[in-house]
Amino acid sequence: MNDDSYKWKGIIAYLFSFVGGLIIYFTEDRNYTLKFHAMQSTVFGLTVAILQVLCKAIPFVGWIISDLIRIIWIIFVVIGAVHAAQNKPYRFPIVGEIAEAAEKIIG
Repeated sequence: MNDDSYKWKGIIAYLFSFVGGLIIYFTEDRNYTLKFHAMQSTVFGLTVAILQVLCKAIPFVGWIISDLIRIIWIIFVVIGAVHAAQNKPYRFPIVGEIAEAAEKIIG
């Protein structure tokens, strides 16, 4: 596979969050960096989704916090997609370590 397909797969993994990350993770078998980015986007997307649901349960302030989480999610998606497109490893704080541990468990 050429570098362009790896680049686009990495971008897709981040843009489609945990679903895209899972699809890329289980279909990719050659590029470790791409697999890591896919797992990281999966863990990050799932974490953000859970946090947003929890925040929206809090009246008024929760909606504001949820919007801030969405902005942070967009920033990290851009950062992750850029690094994945360059085939460079980049670990998000906390989530990167969880993704690496999950990757070792899943195989």
